Amino acid sequence: MAQALNFINLKQSKGNFFKDTDGNVLLDLNCPLPLGYNHDALINARDSPIYDRFLQGRMDVSSVPPMDYFEILANDVMPVAPAGLT
Repeated sequence: MAQALNFINLKQSKGNFFKDTDGNVLLDLNCPLPLGYNHDALINARDSPIYDRFLQGRMDVSSVPPMDYFEILANDVMPVAPAGLT
């Protein structure tokens, strides 16, 4: 029986392999990037770590959220949320 995927650690994912928060390294057969995750040529093209992870990686965070997703929402999204939105 296949085990459900845990949260993905995008910071430690490289090439066509990604690492989950338990430290398992998995081959991503559906990786949409020809160079894979965190390729140096793409990382060096930008200077913001948050954009490197989400724009270059084009991850679907609804199906495989990164391990620090809550902190990203709390620190980067909620300060600009409409008044009254919790």
